[in-house]
Amino acid sequence: MTKKRSQKKILNYLLVALAIYFCTTLPFLHDIITEKGTGVKDWVPDLGIEEFFTTVNEEGKKRVNGFTSYRTFIYFFLLHLFAAIGWAGWHKDATGKPYKFLLLIPAILTAYTTVIILLDARATQFNEPGTKLFIALMITAILMVIFFVKYFKKQNEK
Repeated sequence: MTKKRSQKKILNYLLVALAIYFCTTLPFLHDIITEKGTGVKDWVPDLGIEEFFTTVNEEGKKRVNGFTSYRTFIYFFLLHLFAAIGWAGWHKDATGKPYKFLLLIPAILTAYTTVIILLDARATQFNEPGTKLFIALMITAILMVIFFVKYFKKQNEK
């Protein structure tokens, strides 16, 4: 192996390690960038994200996408994003395993919940248990049909 290929391989390993490290910090990022009771820390650049997601209700209380604070919103959003990335990563890593297609169910459901949080749709019918159960059943049925069609097609080719 040439020195250049070796350096490229090391760089790829380093980037993967940094990506995994970043993903592991997602549930704790709210502790790093916000201060309990005061909001975003001074060193965090103001990109207008908090103002974009903040609304004022009838009582005059500020709500960030239905959450009591920006800190809570960030925590729940990143926690669900962390879970979605984990399930998707396990799905990618399960190449050749018979259960691989089933790993898409929790990956899609956690991604769905992440979108619900981001769009402030937690108080709508899209976040009700019946809706999520229906989505899970539909995803499962579709994935099982695809799996068995591919499986029987492969078996008939042999």
